[in-house]
Amino acid sequence: MEPIEQSLLALTGVRNSVERVVLSFYVWDAADRRLAARPSRLSDTYLSFSLQNYLLILLSSFLEEWNRFSSFAKNDAAVLETLRKVKPALDRFKVWKDLPAMRSKLLAHPFRDRGGDIVFASDVLQDGRAPTALGETLLLGLCVMMVVDLVGARHASDRANAESQVPRDRNVPTRGISTTTELESEYARIQAALWPDRHR
Repeated sequence: MEPIEQSLLALTGVRNSVERVVLSFYVWDAADRRLAARPSRLSDTYLSFSLQNYLLILLSSFLEEWNRFSSFAKNDAAVLETLRKVKPALDRFKVWKDLPAMRSKLLAHPFRDRGGDIVFASDVLQDGRAPTALGETLLLGLCVMMVVDLVGARHASDRANAESQVPRDRNVPTRGISTTTELESEYARIQAALWPDRHR
């Protein structure tokens, strides 16, 4: 598989994961690209906090892969033109220079820096160069979706060739607890083992 084809697959994978987060908060009509909010989910602070953090990790992954894809523009006029086309959406990311630091220090490898010292959110976020509002993070996610969709359309031949090389049987078997009844039973069992005095 050619490097550009690998990059297109990776971008598509990130895009699809981003879409799952966005669809947790919005109904999105792919045909006309309209959004409709899901207010009960947007107001659920636990859901919002958790999914926003996951989305921030995905946004950082997108930027890493985007840098790889962008490097092909040196020798590929079609990629260079694609970069020009998607610039309005990518410009939104330029404000958030600390997104990679936020990912590394607070989300993917919390709460330590490279030297092993403890790091607090206020340390990483004090300069205001990482998004903290859910709406901004969702907008960046929507930008990722639009960019990758446009890239896929513009490089349809490379994308189709890459997809033709992906194994068709990619089912992952379910492992572990899969029902709420079993989860609650196991939780009660482990809780009783940890705090036996509370369960007499």
